[in-house]
Amino acid sequence: MLCQRKLAQYRDVGLEKIVIEESRESTAPMLTQSGLRQQLSKPATMAGLLWLGVMIVYLASPISQVLDSKFTLMVGEHLLNRGNFELDEHFPPYSDDPRYAGPWVEGGLPRHIRRSGDHLYYFYPLGSVVLTAPLLPVAWSLGAPHVIGLQGRYNTQAGRVAQPPLASFVTSLCVLLVFYFATLRLPVPQAALVGLLAALSTQLWSTASRGLWSHTWLVVLLGMVCLQFLRHEAKGTPLKPVLLATLFSWCFFVRPPSAFLILAFTAYVWLRSPRDGLVLTAVGAAWAGAFIAFNLSLYGSWLPPYYLKADTVHLSNLLIGIPGQWISPSRGLLVFVPLVGWLAWLGFKVRATLTSRTLVISLLAGIGLYSLSMGSYENWWGGYSYGPRFQTDLVPVFALLAVLFVHAAAQRVGRSTSRPLMRSECMALVAAAVIGALLNGAGAWSYAAAAWNRFPQPLREQPMRAFELEHSQFMVALFPSLLEDEAPPSP
Repeated sequence: MLCQRKLAQYRDVGLEKIVIEESRESTAPMLTQSGLRQQLSKPATMAGLLWLGVMIVYLASPISQVLDSKFTLMVGEHLLNRGNFELDEHFPPYSDDPRYAGPWVEGGLPRHIRRSGDHLYYFYPLGSVVLTAPLLPVAWSLGAPHVIGLQGRYNTQAGRVAQPPLASFVTSLCVLLVFYFATLRLPVPQAALVGLLAALSTQLWSTASRGLWSHTWLVVLLGMVCLQFLRHEAKGTPLKPVLLATLFSWCFFVRPPSAFLILAFTAYVWLRSPRDGLVLTAVGAAWAGAFIAFNLSLYGSWLPPYYLKADTVHLSNLLIGIPGQWISPSRGLLVFVPLVGWLAWLGFKVRATLTSRTLVISLLAGIGLYSLSMGSYENWWGGYSYGPRFQTDLVPVFALLAVLFVHAAAQRVGRSTSRPLMRSECMALVAAAVIGALLNGAGAWSYAAAAWNRFPQPLREQPMRAFELEHSQFMVALFPSLLEDEAPPSP
């Protein structure tokens, strides 16, 4: 009897082992799938996938916009080689070459180069040049061409080839910053969606990634500012006034109109902490003193020539500049980025559950001041570009508002963090995102949209073309035949 009981126990143990092994085999795929979901929910993994996808799209887009930034790489390479900004050696008789000088020539020099005292200097802000210069050795190691050839001659073709990849990389940094600060308030999948919409449904694709515009570096700097603000609001992290003052200063060094955004953001710091505001102002004053000393040594004036174009700003321009920048068919922000309209609608709906009200008010004030400054500018249409180029600077600000509004939507009764939006809001979001991606993608792919700036009349000579609907820039981008009837054959 004892032997039979022992044998039965051994059989039971064997059956248990078999059941356990079968259970492990059956649950292994489920564990693997769960692990995959957990892996994709990690911010680092999602950030890597987002960056890779955005870079592929940006690099594959064929249109380049190397206009105002035509000599940026030349000045950056000269800075690395010579350690100064004196460009005399690059402009002997070469300026007689139209490919070298460009169509707008002043005193035998390109519009990008001006004489000050005994030397030639870059006319546009030097902030982008200084920030781009450290990237050049890395670009050269990856096969990018040098843009300064024999006897200091600038290789225009090399500059045109090298700029879009560099601009795409810099712009992708802004996308990562948007994703990262979105994770402070939203789950990782929703944060990735915010980053993706900023990358493809805004001017980051159609403008910032197409060349080293002053906007290209500014959106990165403003993305860092927005990150600091949301860290303070979401986690209670103390503001870093020294870092903020440095970021604000470099925003101004890169693009002067950012001063209107800086003014509103500085007011936010003062409201949150007068002590931090005092430190911010003191450090900003130190940067301003260094900037003035630099300008006096270089140009003999407190500010560079580009910063002194006050004669191009008139309040009377607001009557056409404001509607032109917001609703005109070829330069209107609401036309090319309908996500802004959706954002305003959502913000109005969630105003009761909105937190961080001081920050929201500061952001809206910055947008208003910036819009007024650009609307009063004589060249309110942004020159030879695509869509609402001037509003490119506001993309990180709108992205931060999107994070705050979606978070507020999740606080409504009956909503959750995983599903913060109602069905109607989701449908409107999808429609706005698709239209924005279609129109901004057209700016990065359509040669007809680029040619629209010149034909049938140059936009700079007839800015009212920005209000035409049938032959608007986005219509020409989608239907190139609209331009082919009026434009001369391409050389």
